[in-house]
Amino acid sequence: HGHHGTVTGGAQWVEGYQGGALRFADNVYVESAYAGVTGTAARTCCAWIKIPTAANRTIMSWGQNVATQKWRVRLDTTGGLRVENNGGNLYGVTNLADGRWHHVAVVFANDGSPDIADALLYVDGRPDMTAAVTANPLDTVAGPLRIGEDPWHNAPWVDVIDEARVYNKALSQQEIGLVMRVDPLLAWAASPAEDTTPDIEHATPLAWTRGDKA
Repeated sequence: HGHHGTVTGGAQWVEGYQGGALRFADNVYVESAYAGVTGTAARTCCAWIKIPTAANRTIMSWGQNVATQKWRVRLDTTGGLRVENNGGNLYGVTNLADGRWHHVAVVFANDGSPDIADALLYVDGRPDMTAAVTANPLDTVAGPLRIGEDPWHNAPWVDVIDEARVYNKALSQQEIGLVMRVDPLLAWAASPAEDTTPDIEHATPLAWTRGDKA
């Protein structure tokens, strides 16, 4: 849609969840002239991520670092998925800093009294329980959008991000499941899941969902 990004710093192209992905580090990020979703409009931010430690790492962000005007998606120091807007935040209970691939999504829809506390968190396609929340009205201002670091050079990502996406609508859980597939022609929803080590009692039956047109 014309929202191209520029890679800044010594990013490395590495194997991703599907195809290639970027490995981030200090002062490494992707910046787009896209201003992000602003005001109180509905939005969804999602990505495949992998990171070994939490320590307050930014997935994507835009807006201004002013109360109510920032939109930032990151990992909390606990490893939980977190969204904040300078003055308010909420984060989930699932620790994602385990060195494995996880799909994360933050969904916001305006219910008439827009507040950061209304955001919904999804981890690996399922709703994540909220560990803590601080309410604060939401009124996001224009970008620029950054992936792997926020526009104020804080809390850079230190591992891999793949398939980072921003939608100007609130995706449903079913739609998030479709986004997770990345390539609709490939098989998906494997059971046991990728990167897991089930014991022999629970390893069968092997199952997956076929890709489109298979």
